Amino acid sequence: MTSGTTEYDLDGTDDALIYSNNQYSYELPLGKHLDMGTTYYWRIAGYNTLNGVNATFSEIRSINVLAPEFSFDGNDGGKLINTTTDMEYSLDGGSNYFPITQADQQLTTNEIESITSSEDILVRMAAEGGNPAGTPPWTIDILEGPVAPNVTADGILNTMSGIDATMEFSSDGGTTWTAYDNNLPDLATDITLDVRVMATGTTMAGSSVSLVYVVPATPVVTLSFDGADANKVMGGSDTTMEYSIDAGVSYSDISEDDMTLDAGVLSSIDPSEDFLIRVKETGSEEASAIATIDIIAAPSVTFSFSGNDADKLMGALTTMSYSLDGGTTYNDVDSDDVLLSSEAIESMSASNDIHIKIKEADNSEASLVQIIDIAVGPAGPSVTADGILNTMSGIDATMEFSSDGGTTWTAYDNNLPDLATDITLDVRVMATGTTMASSSVSLVYAVPATPVVTLSFDGTDANKVMGGSETTMEYSIDAGVSYSDVSEDDMTLDAGVLSSIDPTKDLLIRVKETGSEEASAIATIDIIAAPSVTFSFNGNDADKLMGALTTMSYSLDGGTTYNDVGSDDVLLSSSAIESMTASTDIHIKIKEVDNSEASLVQIIDIAVGPAGPSVTADGILNTMSGIDATMEFSSDGGTTWTAYDNNLPDLATDITLDVRVMATGTTMAGSSISLVYAVPATPVVTLSLMEQMPTKFLVLTQPWNTVLIQVYPIVISVKMI
Repeated sequence: MTSGTTEYDLDGTDDALIYSNNQYSYELPLGKHLDMGTTYYWRIAGYNTLNGVNATFSEIRSINVLAPEFSFDGNDGGKLINTTTDMEYSLDGGSNYFPITQADQQLTTNEIESITSSEDILVRMAAEGGNPAGTPPWTIDILEGPVAPNVTADGILNTMSGIDATMEFSSDGGTTWTAYDNNLPDLATDITLDVRVMATGTTMAGSSVSLVYVVPATPVVTLSFDGADANKVMGGSDTTMEYSIDAGVSYSDISEDDMTLDAGVLSSIDPSEDFLIRVKETGSEEASAIATIDIIAAPSVTFSFSGNDADKLMGALTTMSYSLDGGTTYNDVDSDDVLLSSEAIESMSASNDIHIKIKEADNSEASLVQIIDIAVGPAGPSVTADGILNTMSGIDATMEFSSDGGTTWTAYDNNLPDLATDITLDVRVMATGTTMASSSVSLVYAVPATPVVTLSFDGTDANKVMGGSETTMEYSIDAGVSYSDVSEDDMTLDAGVLSSIDPTKDLLIRVKETGSEEASAIATIDIIAAPSVTFSFNGNDADKLMGALTTMSYSLDGGTTYNDVGSDDVLLSSSAIESMTASTDIHIKIKEVDNSEASLVQIIDIAVGPAGPSVTADGILNTMSGIDATMEFSSDGGTTWTAYDNNLPDLATDITLDVRVMATGTTMAGSSISLVYAVPATPVVTLSLMEQMPTKFLVLTQPWNTVLIQVYPIVISVKMI
């Protein structure tokens, strides 16, 4: 047989034995494949095609088709051994196949992690040249891994027990795994390790157990010594923590969140030891790292209310702050040895003291707080006021006083203000050292206000003390030699008092002195003398107010109403004269001008006139007897009067005359007598005949009677004249 490629038909099938390059190869027909893990034997039989006999056989040959293998570990761990590139594999139970790209295909880490015992690993011949993929696939049986190993963590010693070389661990949540070989990472940190039995052969890795190692965070805590929370452990301190004030020799539990250190703890703090705080050790976790808070010693400042450095914080620096309200609020020291304001001094109290600390700077805590104890002042001093003598007793050089309600205070040095005024003085013992000023005693010096009173002498209230006069007052009409009490509000001065007023002395009024207060200043009311006016009903100046000026006014109704004097020596009208009465007289005063009171009132006494005169009338002779030149008469009912001077009117008429004695001087006219003169009226008579009678009568009718007269039967005309 020569070299080359010769294809021989085998038993009439599609099998073909190919001789090439001195080798025979057999190509399976479509749809046929060799089973994996099987040994196949073969030989070549030669036939004489001419007679079909005398077959000749070659020696028997064999071929072993190796089954694919897989192991999770070993030198070929993760490989599909005995696989070739004409094969493909599946890791999901045959749902998806992937080609073998190299002999003994190496699976990726992700592929290995995806292997499960339920899906196994399937390998088959890949489809090629129209030859379908081989079926059924070869199955590499994958076994379930063991249960989680019995390993434990010690969070105090930061160790792990139970782990061995059959196991592996992961510190990234199972993404990557490391075979254990005494190569655990640092367990004294916050770390979680997953541990499992490693996969081996076709048995998967076991279930994992998670071991947590936790190192508590170093607590972030600050100490603040200012204000109401002066000693509070701040910044997250809670009951899981403990603190030390002796450099860690001993620790005390924090009993509450944001715990306040009591006075006993504070007093025992040594600034040289610092303040230590940490999260406590638990049954499974070690204590946290220690937070160290530097303790800065309290400053050393002095204070005194008195002396050369009074009200100063001596030794205070601008790096400090101070509090006067018990530490609730702090004020920066703005200058060394700062002088406190008067307002600050007044705000101090023994309950709040003075708190001083070095301020917090950058990351440095504020210092411990120095507390300067402020003592309560003594009780109010025993000082008394004499409002009559305007003096104060009991005050001395240890005291101070205030005249503005306590805003400012002045040390006493015989320097009291004028006490003869309206003034209130607060007096107290001065503050000294660190003892506050005492409580104060208020002494009131009151000078009653000068009363505002007016006198009005006109009308029904002619003599009333006006403008607030009341029973707390007294008045004087003798220039202050003696005073009389005002007996009622708006008191009316009686006639006796008025008659005794001397216009040169004025009227004095003041508020009376009391047991603790002096009398008020005196109000002086100028008394203006009454005018001097004359009046007469007769004479050359009859009915005139002689001496009256236009600055005056007069009243004819007893002072109820006043009329201004329209001209000097004013002439009163007849109606005014007729309105006069002896009970109301004539009142005259100088009128009030600007702030000047009206003068006292001059009263011109008007006397009652005499009784009616003894005059009589003779109506027969038409005469009047008894009238004389002292009398006057009126024929119009008293409207006008005429002085008698033999000038009576015609009395032989119907007339009524009123006759009276004329007014003279300041005596009014007398009562009048009425005399009636009457002339009878001329009679009116008519005559008529009474024809009904047998005899003719003349009827004479007069106003006063009727007379029947018998006459002859003739017509008589009677005319009465």
